[in-house]
Amino acid sequence: TRWKAAILLFKCLYTFSTENNLLTSFFTHVRENLWKIAPEIGTACWHGLIVFACLQKERFDSKVDWPHHPSEEEDRLARQKSFDDREIELSEKVLKGDFRVNPANISFETHGPWRLDSAFLILPDNFQQEDFHMFTRQYLEILVARFSTSDDDYGNDNSRFFWSNIHFAERFAYYLLRQPDEISDAAFQQFLDHAFRFQQSWRMNDGFEFFDRCFEQIIVAADRMQDGIGLQRLWKLFYSKTKETNSQSYLRRLFLDLQWWKSDISHWQPIEGSESFFQQAILDFGAKEFNSVLKLLSGVGSQTLLPQSLEQFNTIRPKLHNDSWDIFEAERLLQRLYYTHYQQIRHDKFLFSYFLELLDIMVSKDSSLAFFVRESCFGMDK
Repeated sequence: TRWKAAILLFKCLYTFSTENNLLTSFFTHVRENLWKIAPEIGTACWHGLIVFACLQKERFDSKVDWPHHPSEEEDRLARQKSFDDREIELSEKVLKGDFRVNPANISFETHGPWRLDSAFLILPDNFQQEDFHMFTRQYLEILVARFSTSDDDYGNDNSRFFWSNIHFAERFAYYLLRQPDEISDAAFQQFLDHAFRFQQSWRMNDGFEFFDRCFEQIIVAADRMQDGIGLQRLWKLFYSKTKETNSQSYLRRLFLDLQWWKSDISHWQPIEGSESFFQQAILDFGAKEFNSVLKLLSGVGSQTLLPQSLEQFNTIRPKLHNDSWDIFEAERLLQRLYYTHYQQIRHDKFLFSYFLELLDIMVSKDSSLAFFVRESCFGMDK
């Protein structure tokens, strides 16, 4: 009974579409439970999905499921039945442990990415096995290779690749945060090498959107796990690569800028202890992505980075055009400084001078909040 149930489970894994959110929850359930209950079955299913991905690619390349001329129909049906029989045999071999695969041998040319998506989805984020680490690295290479192919290579079925990219971004983030530092750093460095190596052959913005989404999901995962140590370790590599390449492509993510994310909070635990890191990042890149700096200081970094980061803020300010400021974020920053940090600022002549310069700029922009704060400050002095 256990063996039959395992075969049924494997058939579901290689049959279910990962494009369907309801069915994707099935893969999540397998990932979170199967490896605890029966790790040997989980490992067998994982190897089977990789082999099935190879069979799937072979089937696709043969065009056996495509419309044919009536004169070729008999031959097409025979070849189709051959593939169906091989799928049935595969299901039985998987659970008997008759084969194992070498993840180093998978490639875009030999394996159908859709079933590799299934294999990636069932892997636990913290499972310690070299095959799994190799598979993660190779699967990333396959997804990147896709950006340089034509739509016709996989039958114009871009939606499958879209969902594969989504799933990879979500799971890769947890993988990076839950693996040992050495494993995580190597995988993230490989990711960074691709992210900052733009290819002219990449189709439209597919490559950039994929890597940008991965950075975003790392921030989201760090928030859910409240993992500041892991995030700061990865962000130091991110910063170094940005500086090495002098690229501005992902600066918004470096400054934790996610649209509509935590817009009302002033403290985010994962960046505690990262004051010097962000202060240096502001000095190096803040003038190139100033509104993201405003958003960081007025939002999730307010309690941790203020008021000391006013110094770095003031250093880069002369490099900007005043009309480039996001007034909403600037007013919110002023509000944080006045209501939360003013007493500390008032007793430090340098911070106070930086504060007054910001106040003057906001008054020149006709900020009603700035007029109120200025009158209140001078009123306090009297």
